[in-house]
Amino acid sequence: MQLAIELPDRTNALIESYSRKMGIEKNSFIEDALLRHLQALRELPTEFIIPTKITVTEDCMKQIIEMLENPPEPTQALIELMR
Repeated sequence: MQLAIELPDRTNALIESYSRKMGIEKNSFIEDALLRHLQALRELPTEFIIPTKITVTEDCMKQIIEMLENPPEPTQALIELMR
Protein backbone atom coordinates (compact mmCIF):
# COMPACT_ATOMS: atom_id res chain seq x y z
CA MET A 1 0.00 0.00 0.00
CA GLN A 2 1.18 3.49 -0.72
CA LEU A 3 0.24 6.63 1.20
CA ALA A 4 0.46 10.12 -0.22
CA ILE A 5 0.50 12.77 2.49
CA GLU A 6 1.54 16.38 2.70
CA LEU A 7 3.56 17.29 5.76
CA PRO A 8 4.46 20.71 7.06
CA ASP A 9 8.02 21.72 6.16
CA ARG A 10 9.09 21.56 9.83
CA THR A 11 7.80 17.97 10.21
CA ASN A 12 9.44 16.89 6.98
CA ALA A 13 12.73 18.45 8.06
CA LEU A 14 12.58 16.58 11.38
CA ILE A 15 11.90 13.27 9.62
CA GLU A 16 14.78 13.86 7.22
CA SER A 17 17.13 14.83 10.05
CA TYR A 18 16.35 11.84 12.27
CA SER A 19 16.28 9.30 9.45
CA ARG A 20 19.67 10.58 8.29
CA LYS A 21 21.09 10.36 11.84
CA MET A 22 19.77 6.81 12.17
CA GLY A 23 21.08 5.85 8.74
CA ILE A 24 17.72 4.65 7.43
CA GLU A 25 15.48 5.77 4.59
CA LYS A 26 12.58 8.11 5.33
CA ASN A 27 10.04 5.44 4.36
CA SER A 28 11.50 3.02 6.91
CA PHE A 29 11.61 5.75 9.55
CA ILE A 30 7.95 6.63 8.99
CA GLU A 31 6.83 2.98 8.94
CA ASP A 32 8.70 2.30 12.19
CA ALA A 33 7.13 5.36 13.82
CA LEU A 34 3.64 4.28 12.73
CA LEU A 35 4.19 0.74 13.98
CA ARG A 36 5.37 2.02 17.38
CA HIS A 37 2.37 4.33 17.63
CA LEU A 38 -0.04 1.54 16.70
CA GLN A 39 1.60 -0.73 19.28
CA ALA A 40 1.14 1.94 21.95
CA LEU A 41 -2.51 2.35 20.99
CA ARG A 42 -2.96 -1.40 21.28
CA GLU A 43 -1.14 -1.86 24.59
CA LEU A 44 -1.76 1.31 26.62
CA PRO A 45 -5.01 2.39 28.23
CA THR A 46 -6.57 5.16 26.14
CA GLU A 47 -6.32 7.70 28.97
CA PHE A 48 -2.51 7.51 28.68
CA ILE A 49 -2.51 8.39 24.97
CA ILE A 50 -2.04 12.15 24.70
CA PRO A 51 -3.34 13.62 21.45
CA THR A 52 -0.87 15.70 19.45
CA LYS A 53 -3.53 18.34 18.82
CA ILE A 54 -6.35 19.51 21.04
CA THR A 55 -9.24 21.53 19.67
CA VAL A 56 -11.13 23.75 22.09
CA THR A 57 -14.22 25.85 21.63
CA GLU A 58 -14.12 29.62 21.89
CA ASP A 59 -15.87 29.43 25.29
CA CYS A 60 -13.35 26.89 26.53
CA MET A 61 -10.48 29.11 25.37
CA LYS A 62 -11.96 32.02 27.29
CA GLN A 63 -12.06 29.84 30.42
CA ILE A 64 -8.44 28.82 29.92
CA ILE A 65 -7.35 32.45 29.55
CA GLU A 66 -9.34 33.42 32.64
CA MET A 67 -7.70 30.67 34.70
CA LEU A 68 -4.24 31.65 33.46
CA GLU A 69 -4.82 35.31 34.28
CA ASN A 70 -6.53 34.56 37.62
CA PRO A 71 -5.32 31.17 38.80
CA PRO A 72 -7.36 29.51 41.55
CA GLU A 73 -5.84 28.83 44.95
CA PRO A 74 -4.13 25.42 45.10
CA THR A 75 -6.14 22.61 46.64
CA GLN A 76 -4.85 20.73 49.66
CA ALA A 77 -4.29 17.68 47.46
CA LEU A 78 -2.10 19.73 45.09
CA ILE A 79 -0.11 21.18 48.00
CA GLU A 80 0.53 17.68 49.34
CA LEU A 81 1.44 16.37 45.92
CA MET A 82 4.01 19.11 45.41
CA ARG A 83 5.69 18.35 48.75
